Amino acid sequence: MVRILIIILFSSASLFAQEEINLEQSIKKTLLNNYSIKLVNQQVKIAENNSGAGNAGMLPVLNANAGYTESTQNSELEFAGGIPNQSNRNARTNNFNANLQLSWTIFDGLAMFSNYDKLEKLKTISQIALQIEMENTIRSLTQTYINALTANSRLRNLRQSLELSRTRLDRVRESQKFGNASNLQVLQAQVDLNTDSIACLESELQYQSFVNTMKFIMGEKTDRKYVLLDDIKIDQELDFVDLKDNTFRLNNSINQALLNKEVSQEDYNIAIAAFMPQVSVNASYGYSRNESEAGFLLLNESWGPNVGANLNWNLFNSFRKNTALQNSKVAIESQEIAIQNIKASIELNLINNWQTYIKRKEILNLTELSVEAAEDNYERTLENFKYGNSNSIELRQAQVNLINTKIALDQAKYNLKLAETELKIISGNLLN
Repeated sequence: MVRILIIILFSSASLFAQEEINLEQSIKKTLLNNYSIKLVNQQVKIAENNSGAGNAGMLPVLNANAGYTESTQNSELEFAGGIPNQSNRNARTNNFNANLQLSWTIFDGLAMFSNYDKLEKLKTISQIALQIEMENTIRSLTQTYINALTANSRLRNLRQSLELSRTRLDRVRESQKFGNASNLQVLQAQVDLNTDSIACLESELQYQSFVNTMKFIMGEKTDRKYVLLDDIKIDQELDFVDLKDNTFRLNNSINQALLNKEVSQEDYNIAIAAFMPQVSVNASYGYSRNESEAGFLLLNESWGPNVGANLNWNLFNSFRKNTALQNSKVAIESQEIAIQNIKASIELNLINNWQTYIKRKEILNLTELSVEAAEDNYERTLENFKYGNSNSIELRQAQVNLINTKIALDQAKYNLKLAETELKIISGNLLN
């Protein structure tokens, strides 16, 4: 009795340790903890750090310099014109200098402005890349979550089938006692019971495998226990016109391609700027002091500001500027082709997934009718079996048909959810 109580207590503790979670909650956890999303988010931070006027070359540069040297020298000096000769031993010389230097490029063919715009666009591209990674991860999570629900649905129905098979075996054995069932019928019922038991074990294994994969996608620890809730919400009122309009405005892949073309246009502007002169201004303030124990000049000290301007114009560099300009033109043309290709591909995906969405709604409605018919057929067959009007094989077939239609119903519902998810990804509405 004590042993039974201990088993019950441990089973209860394991049950309470499990956390219920639905698809929406698992998506929220994924967006917070998924490793791939975190890595892409780090790239967004780098792009944000890179953007700005400083990296674009629009701001001045200020440098501070200082130096000190000390030397000890021997010297022999002979002078013309009757000036006495000098002989110095271990004469020390000290030199100290310091200055502040400011330089500022004020014109570079407007390249700095193109660089600034390019960095801002690259930042936006990185943010779109993060959204694409989030969409792909949510797609993967939804597929895995639904695979787990499918396996669990199959497991639940197979357990029901297992109980029905046990009941059937008991009834066949009872009928055999009265000579109403043969030994072959008993063996067949036993085989069906074993088949259902094996199917249950396989479904349990599949279910746990999908749950483990889901926890990895969510960034959760493998020892975390979850009970998946089958409360999938399906939007069956999607409109194709709205979806198509949103697709060409909000689809992240299209917007990313458009921005890539704009970046190529900025590279073209930068290539043009290389043909223009560069003008810079500079200013400095310096201090210098030199002390010497030998020679006529024992102390030399100076300080003060300096200002200036520079003009630099590269007139020829072996046609490298021309090559860069031609390549930037080709890059713009390539990006335009890429945009057309992506738009055509996404429009094709939209049409295919819309047709899938419509058909899966029809399949769901028909499957619901099939379940009603299969339930009615099984109840009638079971009633006939009780009164000897149908055999165990007919009952088994009715049982299999009922289980299969219930599994098909869940699968139809899950498939419709996947079609809805894909349409929302294509139309750029998933993260909204």
